[in-house]
Amino acid sequence: MTKFNDVLHRLRKQYMGKQFTLAASLGCTEAAISFWENGRRMPDPKLLPHIAECFRANGALVDEVTELQQSYEGRRRTRTRKKRAAS
Repeated sequence: MTKFNDVLHRLRKQYMGKQFTLAASLGCTEAAISFWENGRRMPDPKLLPHIAECFRANGALVDEVTELQQSYEGRRRTRTRKKRAAS
């Protein structure tokens, strides 16, 4: 499965251009977008529908938005399992 940060970066470059454009649409900072794209942090789960809508509104295909959402869910499940195993 493709990583969330890779999918986010690809879609942002293709449909939104600069990090500033996506950040302004979401009401967050360019630094937040950078952290997400570099895999250093994940966006809050409540923000995912807004991220998806930004891409849909800018012409992303349904399959591309679905890939983004699935990669997010896959990453969150993996991180949860690792935390439980460490406990």
